[in-house]
Order: sequence, then structure tokens, then C-alpha cells
Amino acid sequence: MSHSATNPLHGLKRIPRWLRISVLPLIVVAGLGLFAQAKMIGKQEEYASVVAHRLNTMQRLAVVEEARAYRLEADPGITATEAGRALYTVYMAGDERHDPVMQEPEHSIERKWMTAEGDAGRADEHYLLVKDPSRLFRAAAEGFSDEQRAYLGEVSSHPAFAEYSIAARASEADILAATYVLPFPDDYSVWALPLPKYSGIKDASYAHVALAALLMADGRLEEAEAAIREVISVGLLMADEGTVLLEGLFGILIVDIGFEALAEFYKVAGREDAAAAVYLIADAMEHATESTNAPIFDSFDEAREALNRALGNRARARPARWEALYVLSQSPCFSTRELVFGASRDHRQAVEQAREQLPRRESEIALFELIMSHPGRQGYKTCKEIWAL
Repeated sequence: MSHSATNPLHGLKRIPRWLRISVLPLIVVAGLGLFAQAKMIGKQEEYASVVAHRLNTMQRLAVVEEARAYRLEADPGITATEAGRALYTVYMAGDERHDPVMQEPEHSIERKWMTAEGDAGRADEHYLLVKDPSRLFRAAAEGFSDEQRAYLGEVSSHPAFAEYSIAARASEADILAATYVLPFPDDYSVWALPLPKYSGIKDASYAHVALAALLMADGRLEEAEAAIREVISVGLLMADEGTVLLEGLFGILIVDIGFEALAEFYKVAGREDAAAAVYLIADAMEHATESTNAPIFDSFDEAREALNRALGNRARARPARWEALYVLSQSPCFSTRELVFGASRDHRQAVEQAREQLPRRESEIALFELIMSHPGRQGYKTCKEIWAL
């Protein structure tokens, strides 16, 4: 066997040198391009999976519609600005963070809503009582002990109760303007945007239930019912006015807390028909939440189109539409062509349509522009950050 037959590079010597110099780099570049495209396909599959999960989560916001019959009548004198500031005060009660991009609450309150600590590291028995509406309202009907009444009295005297009630009677709330120092810094990334500690609103809502139990124990049943319906109303306000999916989901949680308390209140008060109606809605909401199934997408383009539909659907809850915008804004990072040449025409049209429909206030316009400034402004650098999320 000749040496040329065993050496695969021998034949290259017969190719003119100028052709080798010009063609071989092209072969290398083509190979790298195929490798990059294969990597991008993997990233597109991951993106489609994220879109499916987010859309499934967004669907949970639709379950609160049946709860609207129990919302308190809105006070037209409460402005969106006032309601936003009130809700932000409730969020931040007991939160000691100081982030330069976040506003200081109009009323800075260091006291937490409730404390769970008891003896020997165990949760306080009175704290657990508040978290169990069935036991709580039965105890209210039977008469609280002095210790129980003292604990409930302390919980229901929190200085941010007035702000909670303002939010409960508002029809809309500018939560963004209350939360952030606007305009956002020029070099700021939406991925660095800090969020309020939404868990605070959960304890605030249980504190409101504690107030309702005290009112019931004192025979003030109409006021007790109103206190519980304030909880439902605040949850609906969050589900309607939030600009973050997590905020909307906490709104649903607050509605659930209110419904459970209202059903137990009606039951103990002897209003069996009213209790049954509330239980029926609560069960339907729970079933709807559990029965939502994540869609399955066959391609990146199909997932992106589903996001476009969610973003443009005015019947969807606003936190869901904002979440669709967050996720959609990342999509050019998962297209090789758009990463090189910029966003596609279809993507730009979807964004422009959303710009006309979604923001209602200056604060929301600022958030919209912050979301859409990435990755367009930073390009590949920002896409690397998104890929790492």
C-alpha cells in the first residue's frame, strides 16, 4: 500500500495552495456555525419549556373571577396613587431592606404583622389559631380566653391596618410608582429589579382575619364580615393591578385566605346557605388551579406565538400579560438570526402592539421600556445573562 493511500492529507497537496487558503477557513466557519446552531436548538427547546410552564402558571390567575361578587364596593375617592402607596406600606411593614431603586414607604413601619415564635422554638399556639379559621371562629363563638384576646388584640392593632383598608376599597392601584424611584437608571437591568416582600401581605391578611374574629366575639357581625371581605378585596386588587406574575399569584393566595375565613365565619354564624355558596366557589377555584395543564410546543416559533397571543389578550389578568412581555422580550436571544441581525419584524410588531395596549400610566410606560431595552441595548452580553437564568 502506498504512503499516499494511508495519509488522508496527502491528497490536499494536489489542491492549489491559494484554493486551500480560501476554502479551508470557510469549512471551519461552516462547522462552527453548525455547532452553534445545534447549541441554539437546545436553548430553543429550553425556552419553549419555560414558556409552557409560565403560560400554565398564568392561567391560574383566571380562577378569581367567581370571587368578585364578594369584593367590597370601591370608594371612587381613593386614587390609584393613594392605593398604590397604601398597598406598598402593607408590603413593606417589618421589611428592613434599603435598596436605592426602591421608594421609602409613605409610612415606614418597623413592626411585623405577626410573630410565630413561642417557647422552646415552637410556633406560638395563638399564631397557629389565627392560621386556622375553623378553630378561630369556633373559639370566637365560644368566647376567647384572656390570653387569646390579648394576642388577637395586639395583632389587630397593627399601625398599617388603615392602609390595608384603603387598598381594600380601591378600584385601581399604581403599585409601580409607589415601589420604585422613577425613572429607572439608564444602565439598569430589569433582571436586577428588586421585588417587595409579598409574604408580608399574607400575614397582614391573617391579621385582618384575627380582627374579624374579635369583632364576631363582640357580637359585631356586620363589621366582622366586612373585615373578611377586605381581605378578598385586597387579593383581587393585587391580581388585577400587579405587574409581576408573583404579585398576581400572591393575590390569589390572599383571596383564598379570605374565602376560607368567610366560609367558616358564615358557618359559625349559622348562615349555612351563605357558607355553602362560598365553599362551592372556593372548591371551584381550587379545582381550576389544580386542573390546568401546561401546553406542549413543537417548536420555538410555536411557543413564541403563544406568548404573543397571551400578551395581546385583554381578557387575561394584567400580571399574566406583563409576564408574557417579560418572557417574550428574551426571545430574540434564542434565535441565531435575530441574535445577529436583530429582532424579527413579527416580534417588533407584537412589541409595538403591546406598547399601545398594556401600559396605562407613566410608571408602567417606564417599566415597559426597561423590559424592552434588553437584550436590544446590550446584545450578546445580555443574552449570555439570560441563557444563565
